Amino acid sequence: MKLRIFNKIIFFLIVGIIIILLIVLTIIVIPFGYPLKFKNEINYVSKKYYINPEIIAGVVFAESTFNENSVSNKGAVGLMQLMPDTANWLCIKMGILYDENMLFNSLYNLELGTYYISYLKKKFDNLNAVLAAYNAGEGNVSEWLENSQYSSNGKDLITTPFKQTNSYLQKVNNAMEYYITKF
Repeated sequence: MKLRIFNKIIFFLIVGIIIILLIVLTIIVIPFGYPLKFKNEINYVSKKYYINPEIIAGVVFAESTFNENSVSNKGAVGLMQLMPDTANWLCIKMGILYDENMLFNSLYNLELGTYYISYLKKKFDNLNAVLAAYNAGEGNVSEWLENSQYSSNGKDLITTPFKQTNSYLQKVNNAMEYYITKF
């Protein structure tokens, strides 16, 4: 009899410990999968360019995992992984001074990248098309939207012929689902 009671106590202790561990994992470990730095800067550029902050955070997560010093093997720089030529073109459109070294500055990089998203948003109606253009270029997206294999109506991008871009879209969209609760 005492052995059964002891076994039940041990069983419930183990179950309790497992539940506590699951709660701790949910609260502490899972958010580390989606870091969130530069929240004030993201909110600032979000309001300035009328882009939802979770979109910006999702792009930053996919591009650099919030590492402002990130440089890709293709030469893209900073939080939003801007190519220097694209950044220069954006600065001309925005009427601001271009400084390649400033691409490592979080606010400068977020400002340029978010402006670019707002530019693409005016060109494409569909968010996946905007994100795909950010990743693979607006020329490619324009072609894909004209192809029934990738778009059924010429506006909504269903998929792309680029495995990397499809993976990018998935990564940004998953991150956006997480970040929507953080802003």
